[in-house]
Amino acid sequence: MLGTALARSTNGLDSSKPISSRWGHYFLRLGLLISLLALLGPTAALAAPSGNVLSNPDFEQDARRTSLSSWVAAGWYPWFHIDRSSPYSREPEFGQITNRQRHNGERAERWFNSYGLHDAGLFQQASVPAGSYLTFSIWAISWSSAKDVWAQSDSHYNKWVGIDPTGGIDPFSPNVVWSDVNREMDQWVQLTVSTTAKASTVTVFVRGKPDFAVKHNDIIVDEASLTYDTAVVTSSAPATTIAAPAPGAPGLEGPSAFFATTGHTVRGQWLQWFDRNGGIDVCGLPRSEVMLDPITGQWVQYFQRLVLEWHPENPAAHRIQRRLLGDWIYPGADPAVDPAPASGHAYIFFRWDSRQPAGLGHGVSDIAPDGTNIGFRTFFDTHGGVNAFGYPKEEPKLRDGRWTQRFQAAVFEYHPENDKDGYFPGTTIPYRHYRVQLELLGDEYIAQHNLGLQ
Repeated sequence: MLGTALARSTNGLDSSKPISSRWGHYFLRLGLLISLLALLGPTAALAAPSGNVLSNPDFEQDARRTSLSSWVAAGWYPWFHIDRSSPYSREPEFGQITNRQRHNGERAERWFNSYGLHDAGLFQQASVPAGSYLTFSIWAISWSSAKDVWAQSDSHYNKWVGIDPTGGIDPFSPNVVWSDVNREMDQWVQLTVSTTAKASTVTVFVRGKPDFAVKHNDIIVDEASLTYDTAVVTSSAPATTIAAPAPGAPGLEGPSAFFATTGHTVRGQWLQWFDRNGGIDVCGLPRSEVMLDPITGQWVQYFQRLVLEWHPENPAAHRIQRRLLGDWIYPGADPAVDPAPASGHAYIFFRWDSRQPAGLGHGVSDIAPDGTNIGFRTFFDTHGGVNAFGYPKEEPKLRDGRWTQRFQAAVFEYHPENDKDGYFPGTTIPYRHYRVQLELLGDEYIAQHNLGLQ
C-alpha cells in the first residue's frame, strides 16, 4: 500500500528506492501546532471542538534521523518530489531548530536546500470520528534569498497546508483538500484548512515550494493543531427541518458539510470557499442554503458573519465572492489619516491616492491608540488580509467599552476576557485564539432586511 502511494518519479514522489528507504526518506516527523477551530463567538451554538489530536504538535520532542543529513521531530514524516526535468530539483534537508527562529517553545522544524528547488513537506495521520468537521493549521515562516541575511528575502516561497479526509499518504492525491497558497515572506503566518472527515483516519500535510534556486530556500514550521467538531454533522437538538438548495443553484457538485445546529448544508464550491477562508471562525454557521437573493437577485448563501455571492462572469476560481457587508451595514469611511509613525509587523497602512487608490487612508495595527495590544494586525494577516476583509474604513475605536475596527467586509472586535494565558477547559485551544472575533454581520444584515433566515 505504501509502495503504491509513493510510487512517483517525474510526476510524483521518487520511486527509485525500496519501500523501507522511501519511508525514511519521504516522511519526517514534524511538529505542527495549529490554532484550532473554535466557536467564533458567544452566539455560535456549537459545542467546543476536540482538543489537538496530533502527536508532538509543537516539535518539542526529540528528533530522529531519517537520512544521512536529515532529522525530523517525533510523530511526523517527511515527503518530497523530485522533478526529473529540472536540474535544480533536489531532496531538501530536514532538521530541528532549537532556541532560535521558532514561533514558541524551544524547538521548531525546518527544511531547506541551497541553490536548489524542492517540493516537499511533512505529514501525519490521526484518528478522528468519520463525518466530523476538521480544522488543521500551523505557523510557518519562509526565507528565500541570494543574501546571507536571515528574513530578508528577495524572492518568494510558496506554502500550503492540506488534509486528506480519506487518510491517504500521497500528497499529490486528488483527495487532498489544500488551503490557498501563501507567499508572505520573512514573518510568521498561520496556515489553515478545513474539511469533513470521510474515514476514521485522516492525514494532514504541510507543503513548501520556492520560486527560484537561490542560495537560501528555507521554511520553518511550529505549533500545529488538528481538531474535529462532531456538532457540524450531529447534534442533540437538531433543527426541525433540513433545508435544501433552491432548484438550479450553481456550484453544488462535490463534498458537503451538514451543520445540524442550523439545519443547513454547505456544498461543492461554496464549501471549498468556506474551508479555505477560515471556516466557522470567519464565516460563522450557515443561515440558508444556496438561494436566489431577494435583495440583489444573485445566487447567494447566508452565514452568521457574511454573505457569499455567485459571480458567473468571473473565472472559475473566483466565482464565489464575499459581499462587502461592512459597506452595506456601515456605509462610508472616516476621513483618511496620516500614516502612524509605527512600523514593522505590528502596523500596516493603506494609503489613499485619488490618482491610483490603494486603500482608504487607514491602517491595521496590533496596538490600539491607548496602547492596548488588541492583535488586529495579526488576525488580519493570518485570516486573508485585504482579500478577506477589504480595506480598513477607520482607525480602531472604543464602542460600548470594546475596541473595534470596521473594514469593507467585516468588523473586528477585541475580547479582553480571552487575552490571558491558559486553555479552554478540556481542549488545547489557547484563550488568546479568540481575543479577536468578527461581528455577526450576516445576522445583522438578515435582521435589517427581515429575511427570516435562521
